[in-house]
Amino acid sequence: MMQTLMKKHSILRALLSLAAVVAVSSVGSAGTINLNDVYNGGNPFMGNNVMFTDTVETNGNPGDPATNFYQDPIVLGDTLTVNPVNFRAEVTPGPGLVAVDSQLETVIMSKNGTPITMINFKELGDFDKLGNGFAKAELNYFFEILEVNGAPVGSPITGNGTQLFDTSAGPNSGIWDLGFDLDLGAVAPGATKVRFEFDNRLIAQAPDALSLAFIAKKQIPGIRITVPEPSSVFGMLVGLGLMLVRRGRK
Repeated sequence: MMQTLMKKHSILRALLSLAAVVAVSSVGSAGTINLNDVYNGGNPFMGNNVMFTDTVETNGNPGDPATNFYQDPIVLGDTLTVNPVNFRAEVTPGPGLVAVDSQLETVIMSKNGTPITMINFKELGDFDKLGNGFAKAELNYFFEILEVNGAPVGSPITGNGTQLFDTSAGPNSGIWDLGFDLDLGAVAPGATKVRFEFDNRLIAQAPDALSLAFIAKKQIPGIRITVPEPSSVFGMLVGLGLMLVRRGRK
């Protein structure tokens, strides 16, 4: 009995690894949905100081149409918010393994030449498990600076990261959240055009009929962009002008 159960766990772990590999390899050639086209007639999503263009969702198997998990995009201030719909992985009951993956990318452009100094991102959802059930959320993100002070960069300026949540040491149900702050001002001062993408993978695993697992993404408070206040920009320009005057007097 124990050997049979251990064998089932080994098989499910192998399937879990395979599902992760398949999800990663399939995103590059999967179906796409341009949210600017679907929800805004092909026009940028306009914020107070920035605009969001080329907002594309990518998921599914090669050759299949993408599923629109991220719906009803809207910009509040300089924050792009989307509504996750049916983005979940569920095994009730086991045995079984379900993995769901989707990527969203957008190009962020300054409207008036003001530098983009920070990208803040946060997402959250809920989970439930029973018995030997297991659930996991994985967030991968990537950014590329395309322009500085309105001019294309000479060589790529990029960055990336990963965040994880799983239920291995936590309660049987509750709320999960992931998020990060990207300090673009420290990476590329004066960035005015940035490509940003994030990829989410949800995994639910239940190794036997007495177990269940469920995890869902319920909310994305937004991709929040920070630009300096006009007074800050004026102060920076004044400071730069004083430096030039002092150098000219020497």
